Amino acid sequence: MWCDLNAFVVATWANHPQLSERKCFDRWARLRGFDPGSRDILHRIAMLSADAIVRGRASLLTPIEAWWTRDQFISGEDMLLPTLEDIIRKDRTREVLAEKQESVALW
Repeated sequence: MWCDLNAFVVATWANHPQLSERKCFDRWARLRGFDPGSRDILHRIAMLSADAIVRGRASLLTPIEAWWTRDQFISGEDMLLPTLEDIIRKDRTREVLAEKQESVALW
């Protein structure tokens, strides 16, 4: 469902850039039979999931290039090591971990 939703919203916006993201989303949800109340809830979940992904996989606090990971294969520690060392060196460990906890709370 999420892939279908995202593809539809991006394709609709690309063809109709005057439409807001929410209008594109509502168009998708209407076509799939969601009532207005359910559309509002689903839209809120979609927006929160984007916030959670950025805070969980990346960071708003420091550059973390973790977009190469996949859910079923956690690897690439060697690529992440310099970033982790930088976080530790700058004494930002607690701050970054708090951001990860915020991600979990959003989910």
